[in-house]
Amino acid sequence: MGIRTLPGATLLAAFAVLSPLLMAQNVERSGEHFAVSFAGGALPADLTGKLADQAVAAAEKSWPAVSKLLGMRKATPPTLHIYTDVAAYRKLEQTFAPKKLPQPFFVQLEEQEAHLLLWPALSQQALEVVGLPGTTRQMLLRAAAQLMAAQYSSAAAADPWLAEVFAYAVLESIVNPKHEFGRDPAYDSRRLRLCFDLEQGKERELRGTYMDFSLPSSQKEADKQEELKCIMSQIMAGTKKGWARKLLPKASKRASKRRKAAPAVVTRSKAVAAVLGKSWSKIESSFSTMCMKVQPLWRAGGATFSRHELGMLAVGTKETAASCTAREPPDAVPYAIRAKCKLHPCEVDSFRVQLDWDQSSMIGCFFGVGEVSVRRWQTGASEWQELAKGKAPINAGQSFEAAVEVTDTVRLLVNGHEYAKWDRGTRAMSGMWSINVNDCVLWIEQLRIESLPK
Repeated sequence: MGIRTLPGATLLAAFAVLSPLLMAQNVERSGEHFAVSFAGGALPADLTGKLADQAVAAAEKSWPAVSKLLGMRKATPPTLHIYTDVAAYRKLEQTFAPKKLPQPFFVQLEEQEAHLLLWPALSQQALEVVGLPGTTRQMLLRAAAQLMAAQYSSAAAADPWLAEVFAYAVLESIVNPKHEFGRDPAYDSRRLRLCFDLEQGKERELRGTYMDFSLPSSQKEADKQEELKCIMSQIMAGTKKGWARKLLPKASKRASKRRKAAPAVVTRSKAVAAVLGKSWSKIESSFSTMCMKVQPLWRAGGATFSRHELGMLAVGTKETAASCTAREPPDAVPYAIRAKCKLHPCEVDSFRVQLDWDQSSMIGCFFGVGEVSVRRWQTGASEWQELAKGKAPINAGQSFEAAVEVTDTVRLLVNGHEYAKWDRGTRAMSGMWSINVNDCVLWIEQLRIESLPK
């Protein structure tokens, strides 16, 4: 990531100046290939220890993929620092990456350290339920892979872009090896911009994207650069075995002593050509073939909405909802949105299905412990307006079938039985829809939309 590094003594001094919360409740954990330092801040010691254990386990999950791709048999364990205090982490980030946009983690390849913010900033109650957030787990996988890439290859250390492309390949080989859309909202979101461009007839070419050395000036530009790294990693991983070792050449010790490091533009060009070849007509053809398969279903936003062993896991905060928005609106009324759900209340005891966003208002279908309701939200309003409600057999920690059926009415069903109904009148009910969760933990399986008989 092009992070400016400092000598060891300066690094320690910088830590000493920063907020004491960085050093409070520090828990150290060591795995076979990675070490973790977890600054728990105000979290209880037992929870900090639990999260630190999970962090080490998450980082270690990267090793089999790294070892397979690079043929590495051993490595010097780098250190992954995790912080719970947002303000203190931002001060640290500005110390070592002052020209970068704020990010939830950054990597110091030469120092063999990574610094990660526990993200999103979930409540203690939510962390007790879900443990290490899925977003943080994926950041750990990427950071661990980048550090290993730099240990293996001087080219990766000289040009972090190479390490970042490799890291995305490692991440997706673990969480979504078949590149299936609809499985992981984060995976879909990383390719959504490409999908929209293709739908609008905009030309997308791969050539030239890997030569972009500019620092992004906006979050939108940063997201675009991340998307391009994902696409590059996917195309490279689809070539043939040994691609990673071509991307990350392992310079001999004799050569590294004789020569100065080549400029990044030279290193990157050679690395990409070694994997993809020099025939850009063939490369762009492969890119076009891949684009034909780009069909993301979800746009993840807000807090955390990630793939989980139980399906999808959504955890929001008081201020920011975890959201999963369908890329396509409903085909036509009548339709139904269905899912198998299990919720665990924190400060909030419900989740909502938001329907028919028309740029000024939407309908919210709330499923909470013991109750369901239909509400309307209008731009500028401070609260939802209740339209209908009913008692429902929803219990914390117990699975149930949730359904919203839209015909002339909006019906809320739990386990196949109706518990609330609202007459939609002239409202079209054909706008975008999403699942949203604030400070509540929600497990979702088989989330889908389907047409109903007319």
